[in-house]
Amino acid sequence: METRLEKAQKDARSLVASIAALKPKTDFGFDPRYWVSSERAIAVRQVATLEEDLKNLKSTISNLESEIKKSAEIRRTKRGEIAAARASDPLLAQSAIAALEATLRRIEPRLASLRQRHDDLENLLREPLASLHGYEAERLALMKKISQAEHFNLALSRAGGAERKWIHGNCERELGHRSPNAVIERCEGKLRGVEGSLEKIRLRVETAVLMAQREIRHIVIDGSNLCYVDQGNRGKSDPGAHHAGQAANDGGSNNRPKKRPTLVALEALVPVLAKSYEVTLIFDANIRHQLLMSDRDFEARFPQARVHVLPNGRQADEPALIAAEDDAHTFVLSNDGFRDYPEKRAVKEKRLLQHLITERSVHIFDLHITIPITFEPETRAA
Repeated sequence: METRLEKAQKDARSLVASIAALKPKTDFGFDPRYWVSSERAIAVRQVATLEEDLKNLKSTISNLESEIKKSAEIRRTKRGEIAAARASDPLLAQSAIAALEATLRRIEPRLASLRQRHDDLENLLREPLASLHGYEAERLALMKKISQAEHFNLALSRAGGAERKWIHGNCERELGHRSPNAVIERCEGKLRGVEGSLEKIRLRVETAVLMAQREIRHIVIDGSNLCYVDQGNRGKSDPGAHHAGQAANDGGSNNRPKKRPTLVALEALVPVLAKSYEVTLIFDANIRHQLLMSDRDFEARFPQARVHVLPNGRQADEPALIAAEDDAHTFVLSNDGFRDYPEKRAVKEKRLLQHLITERSVHIFDLHITIPITFEPETRAA
């Protein structure tokens, strides 16, 4: 392999020299007649062929280097194994094997979880990455057209009479329009759109990767935040709905939309979350008399989770954040922005998950979970 590598590297150097010698003949130059000459066309084809040969040769060199490196590593490993075998104690080896098998059994669930997260991320990114590559190819093509049009503009600035007409005709044949400026203007407009789309897709990919890097083990749900449905626009979740509901029950303004709590979304969501995460539910104190339920009733409704209904006068916002304070793997599910608690670690570290409740489903954006739900008639009624 080393002999083959040496020959391939020598051939590559020879190709690079040949390409360098031919390159000047492929330039447009200042004489428009040379642009379409057979000499230039032959040089362009030769350079393209040589560059393709060089590309294939570089791939061969890279593969050989990789194989040589792998072989050297295997040689070192085998020598180490031989030395270890000569010095090994069978009893100690059996003990070490037992310890390693115990470790493997312990970490296997974690490995399975990582494999699943890897597969989920691959599936999630397949479409945006394909779009990203498509837009990048389009961007390169547009930039190439702009460069060609600028070259035609330069030639026009130096030509006159019949030459200018010939250059305009050549521009139309190559770029689809007689005017280089028109080509540049059209391509720059398209380029702005493509770059805008690229930026959006890159942000989408970066966000997905960032979320995939997070390891969520425990979800603390601001229960009351997922209980209230805006009766004036039914089916939509309202991040501040439970506070508005409290105000209405405490004699607030009659002009506010009436809120009616329901456990429909939570009853569909909690069992699904509990299959993958530890789940804690924290409710505002006034949920008891709004739903006419006791603490035991709530616990019975959600046997898959730890349930806490707060003492009278207390809201779930701060306790939910406190529950996530000391564990980087604990996230809070709530549409509340928690602007009153910027000092809490879950807020600073952005360990917050948002939801959307419609008439037919509850969706957790960052977890890519959508669960169908059905509201009871009394929940829908104004």
